[in-house]
Amino acid sequence: MHSPWLLCLCCMLSHSYAFLKCTRSSANPLLLKSAKADFLTSLDNLATLNEGTETRTDLLNRMISNKVLVEADEIKKIRDRSGKNDESISRPASLSSMLPVAPGTWKVVYAPHISTIVKLVGGGKLDVEYILHSNQKIQSHAKFASFPWMLGIKSIFLSVNGTYDSMSDSDCVVEWKEAWIKIIDNNCDDEEDKPFATFSEVPDSVWKDAINDIGQFLFIKPFSLFPVSFLSPDLTVFDFDLFGTRICARKIQQRDAL
Repeated sequence: MHSPWLLCLCCMLSHSYAFLKCTRSSANPLLLKSAKADFLTSLDNLATLNEGTETRTDLLNRMISNKVLVEADEIKKIRDRSGKNDESISRPASLSSMLPVAPGTWKVVYAPHISTIVKLVGGGKLDVEYILHSNQKIQSHAKFASFPWMLGIKSIFLSVNGTYDSMSDSDCVVEWKEAWIKIIDNNCDDEEDKPFATFSEVPDSVWKDAINDIGQFLFIKPFSLFPVSFLSPDLTVFDFDLFGTRICARKIQQRDAL
């Protein structure tokens, strides 16, 4: 589910990949005794990208190692105990496991390779969200803001849409179809600081077609297969094999669940 626009940036800077110095924050009020809670407690923010550290990566890996597998028909019970346990749905990439929990807005809260690259290109704010629907459609929006090279620009949104599906009980696949961009200048108010929700909302122009063509070129199918390491109603982790790292996303809004 990794955005192909971010993938392009990752590829260009792959040899600069390094973890940031280990830090740990106690700012998060979630204080529950489980490997999952330990990882979430280590984050500064539960709704946006956090810096990559060795401590957080170790806690994430421990959460996955300590997970307790439960069947998909136990999802309601997991949801009732959400955040208080290490339960992960078995066969996480199968449609019977994904579809009851996938619909909603998910924010990437931990992705060490992304946060490292953000620092290397000058530092700024990067917010990545995935919007998944029960009909297996998906949109992704990456918001860039406060980078020193964004002169006169408030934010830039890189967006894609497509579909997600199961390749096996452990691997999901995302097929991206369209790409678009929206640039917000400094004179726009906060209400305008949001992406075009769909490709059809983008005004027709030669740039619209050109950007979509570039996006199509960057939609690399071998990088669209993602092993799912952890799946619960409010948290998921999938592997990004290009860098040998993982991406953790947290659900912040429920949508058209089955």
